[in-house]
Amino acid sequence: MNESEFPLPGPEYHDALAALELLANAGASTRKKFPARPSFLEEAESELTALATIDLAIKPEASVQHWSEQTLRDLLESLPDAMVVIDQHGTIALVNQQTEKLFGYQRDELLGRPIEILIPEQFRSNHVGKRKGYFVKPETRAMGASQQQLFGRRKDGTDFPVDISLSPLRTERGIFATSVIRDISQRKRDEAKFRTLVENIPAVTFIAPLDESAPELYVSPQIEQLLGFSQKEWLEDPVLWHRQLHPEDRERWNRQFAPTCASGEPFDSVYRFVSKDGRIVWVHGSASVVRDADGMPSFLQGVAFDITTIREAEQALREAQEDLRRSNADLEGRVQERTEELAQSMAELQEKTGELEQFAYVASHDLREPLRSLVNFPEKLQKTYGSKLDTQFDDWIGKTIAGATRMRRLIEDLSLYSRAVRSDQKFQLLNANVSAGEACSNLQAAIEESGADVILADLPNVMGNRELLILLFQNLIGNAVKFRDANRPVRVEVGAQRQDDEWCFSVRDNGIGIETKFLTRIFGLGERLHSTKQYAGTGFGLAICEKIVARHGGRIWVESEPDRGSTFFFTMPVPSKEGE
Repeated sequence: MNESEFPLPGPEYHDALAALELLANAGASTRKKFPARPSFLEEAESELTALATIDLAIKPEASVQHWSEQTLRDLLESLPDAMVVIDQHGTIALVNQQTEKLFGYQRDELLGRPIEILIPEQFRSNHVGKRKGYFVKPETRAMGASQQQLFGRRKDGTDFPVDISLSPLRTERGIFATSVIRDISQRKRDEAKFRTLVENIPAVTFIAPLDESAPELYVSPQIEQLLGFSQKEWLEDPVLWHRQLHPEDRERWNRQFAPTCASGEPFDSVYRFVSKDGRIVWVHGSASVVRDADGMPSFLQGVAFDITTIREAEQALREAQEDLRRSNADLEGRVQERTEELAQSMAELQEKTGELEQFAYVASHDLREPLRSLVNFPEKLQKTYGSKLDTQFDDWIGKTIAGATRMRRLIEDLSLYSRAVRSDQKFQLLNANVSAGEACSNLQAAIEESGADVILADLPNVMGNRELLILLFQNLIGNAVKFRDANRPVRVEVGAQRQDDEWCFSVRDNGIGIETKFLTRIFGLGERLHSTKQYAGTGFGLAICEKIVARHGGRIWVESEPDRGSTFFFTMPVPSKEGE
């Protein structure tokens, strides 16, 4: 069968009506399938109706049978999606130009061929039975539900995901099936990117209805790590979340959540859940109402963070502080007797502080996003209402922003410190000149501002991690520029000398220098010799340098005199090929 044997319905009255029915049915199906944008079939149907109205107004006795075959054919060819018409035997009877573009076939390669040519081989046998079943009960319907992914196959053999809407076409020649086919490859890629992003967030994300008795619409897989329940268990039980809410927190939850349901106010609170295995889990949850195009509340979207470790650490610190307070009270009149007990309490406190530090390393990544909000919201408040606020309130906002900014820098440095001690970095043969040069590029603004003269000698190759080596040079050169003497031009010299099986690097400056008693202390975590008003920073830079050098199998030290400048030395092994 070729196209001339089954043309688009021509001037015959009944075939013209059948064409209208095809477009109307496909349009209704497409409106259900693609609600996000107006259907192209609605446009076609509207155009046909307009043409009929004009035709009848000019010539009342006229009707659709007077439309030209070319007009209807042009409408079909202008559709932005592929359209395929098949007969009851599954033979392709009609296609439009979008079908040729989508599948890569010429029209004469498709007409008269079975529809299964456009279906991947692994689905063809099942499709034959489904096709025959459709003609038993032909009706307009959309295919490709969320549980059933549909695919098409191009002429070159590549498969791609599609959405399909089916409509029966009743003509004098019998019933035909029309299908509107849309390539959804980009949509699938976007969905995959979004899902990857959401499911890599170190927290539970959720979408929930405003009706508390209805099941949640979505919850991320992290719910199993948080509370031990699978996504399926959580989504299928509408009241599971309320059952697992700690009994002592339910009344407070209802009281705090009521304004969200009543007026759409954002929800933000800390509460406890009971996990599947009976553990008490502290959760910081926040949610906001998403509204439709008319401004009506539709659903909630939110995020929940596990803060159990923080709560336990806070409680441990409070307990330790209380133990210390009691110990100090008992020391009156019993100092000698209770010295050992006090020492033990202090040891316990130090151990708990160490646990808090370890927690800080793990939590640094998780805290970045909430902290970013803590900085952004006061900044927005200051920008929007700054002129309307009194001086004291503006000062409070400024202090909040400054504190949050410093906390963000501290968390970033914690992350760098944690990265420096990891054992999974990849090492490769690197040119130290390149790494030092990249560090200088990163410091370009500070170097230009200070007018510093940074001189890089001919540096050797080393086995190392590129990112860590750049960070090492960046911290040492950056410190040399930062702690400069304002009374003389800044000069920084970076060099290296071979000492047996090691390269000894040096970063020499003519800055303010360091007192002898502080030469070992400065490598401690968070150690600072100056106030933040004098020199910005968190005191993590040299501690990070020490960890990076140790990670590369070397050691680091400093020689310095006040007002005479400093020289930082660090060693790295000579690569095996150069050492032979």
